[in-house]
Amino acid sequence: MFEIFDNNFKNALLEIAQQYFGVERPQYVHFDYGPHHAKVFRCICIFNQRMTASLGRTKIEAEQCASQLMLDKLQGLYFKKVDT
Repeated sequence: MFEIFDNNFKNALLEIAQQYFGVERPQYVHFDYGPHHAKVFRCICIFNQRMTASLGRTKIEAEQCASQLMLDKLQGLYFKKVDT
């Protein structure tokens, strides 16, 4: 199970990627929509042949959300909880 203390999901994903998956790093693709005064940012996080996407009011918010979704996805796939 991943422990994240500072809510910096992008940094946590990078650390877990290096610790458990070696040299592969998450890749981020950014898009923005809407008028200049009311932009919506979309971020796609690609890692280990998986993809998550999110929207945010800022680029950083969208990246953090996409990273959090990727962490959740990885945790469900590779780090299943074992009942004792």
